[in-house]
Amino acid sequence: MAKIPVDRRSPPRPWLRLALPEWIDTLLEAGIVTERPHLRRRQRFTNVAAYALALSAIAHLIGNGLHDFRGLLPLHVYNAIFATVCLMLPRLHRYGGNLVANLLVLVSLAGHTFVVFALGTDSNLQAYFALAAFILFLVGVSHWRNFLLLYCLALVAMICVIAFAGENGFLIPADHAFRKNLAAQAMLSTIVLNALVVGYILFTLDFAERRVQQEFARSENLLANLLPATIADRLKAGGEQRIADRLEGVTVLFADLVEFTPAAAAASPGQVVDYLHRLVSRCDALCETLGVDKIKTIGDAYMAAGGLRGTDNGVEACGRLAFALLDAAASEKLVDRPLAMRIGIHHGPAVAGVIGDRRTSYDIWGDTVNYAARLCQRSEPGRIQVSATFRRLGRSAFEFESRGAIDVKGYGKRETFFLRGTLKP
Repeated sequence: MAKIPVDRRSPPRPWLRLALPEWIDTLLEAGIVTERPHLRRRQRFTNVAAYALALSAIAHLIGNGLHDFRGLLPLHVYNAIFATVCLMLPRLHRYGGNLVANLLVLVSLAGHTFVVFALGTDSNLQAYFALAAFILFLVGVSHWRNFLLLYCLALVAMICVIAFAGENGFLIPADHAFRKNLAAQAMLSTIVLNALVVGYILFTLDFAERRVQQEFARSENLLANLLPATIADRLKAGGEQRIADRLEGVTVLFADLVEFTPAAAAASPGQVVDYLHRLVSRCDALCETLGVDKIKTIGDAYMAAGGLRGTDNGVEACGRLAFALLDAAASEKLVDRPLAMRIGIHHGPAVAGVIGDRRTSYDIWGDTVNYAARLCQRSEPGRIQVSATFRRLGRSAFEFESRGAIDVKGYGKRETFFLRGTLKP
C-alpha cells in the first residue's frame, strides 16, 4: 500500500500575547462590570487614558513645583485636582457605557483650556488639542455622533485659546525660558503620543486580521472535511439556494467491518472510539490521496464516491481505494486483533445534494447507492465485490474473478465479481 503523505508542518504560531502582572490587570479592569467584549475593551482603554492623564498631571505638579512653587500655585492646585479626578473616574463605569469616557474628555478639555490661558500660547500647549481624534477610541465607532460632539468641542476650545489666550498667559509671564521648555515638551509629547496610539491601532488591526485569517482557515478546513471541494466552492459562491444535481455516472463504494459489534462489546468505549478514529482517519487520508470523496460514516460502515469532481468516472480511483482500505483495516487492531473489511462497489446514475440547515451534509441517493450497499453486505471478509457495470468500465485497470449470479436483496439474481488485483502499476 502506498504511503499517505502527512503534513508535518508545525502549526501556525499564536500571535504575540503579553501576560500583564495581576496588579496592572486589576487597575485596567477598575470599575468595569460589563461582559460585552467591545464595551469592555473601550472601557479598559478609557482607564489607560485616565491613568496616563493622572500621571502626566502628577509629573507636571512635581516639575512645576520645583521650578516655581509660589508663582505657579494655581497650576499646582489644578494638577492635584485633575489627577485625583482622573484616578476616581473609573469607579463610574457601572453607571453607563461611555459615561467615564465623556467625563474624562470634558474634564480634560476644560482643564487644558485653563492651562493654555494660564501659561499662554508661547508654551505651545495647545498642540495637545490635536490628539482629539483619538476620542473615537474611547467612545467607539458605533457612537460616532457622540464622538463628533466631543471633537467639535475640542475644536472650539482650540480656536478659543488661539484667538483669546495671551502669548505669555497670567502665570509667571516673564519666564520665557520656562515657556520655551514647555513648548519643546509639548511637541515631543505630541509626536510620541501619536506614535503610540497609531502603533496601538495598527497592532490591534493586525491582531484582528490574524484572528480572522485563522478563523477563516478553520472554517475552510471544516467545510473541506464536510463537503467535496466543488460543492464547497458552489456553496461559498452563494449563487444557488439549494444544491441538487443529477449525476449521470458516479462510482459508489461501501465498506464495513466484519464482526465489529461483538468485538466492540468486548472492548471499552475508549478503545472502540480510538480504533475507529485511527481507521477512519486513514480512510479519509486515502480518499484525499486518490481523489475520491468521502460521503459519510454510518456506524462501522464507510461510504465514498468517485467521479463527483467531473474529471473521470471514478472507477479506477475507487478500485484502488478499495485495495488500500483492506490494507488499512488489516493493519489496525481493536484491542488485540484486526477486523476484516468487506467492500462493495457499483457505478451508475444518482442524485446528489446538500441537505440540512444546521448540520449541513452532502449526500447521494438512488438505485446506484442502494445496490452498492447490497454488494457490500453480500461481499466476503477481506474481499471487494463489484457489479457487472463496474467490471465493464474497469476491465483495463483491474483483474476480476467471477462470482457468478448471486441473490441480491431487492434485485434478485445478479452477476457479480471480485476484484483480484490491478493491471496498471
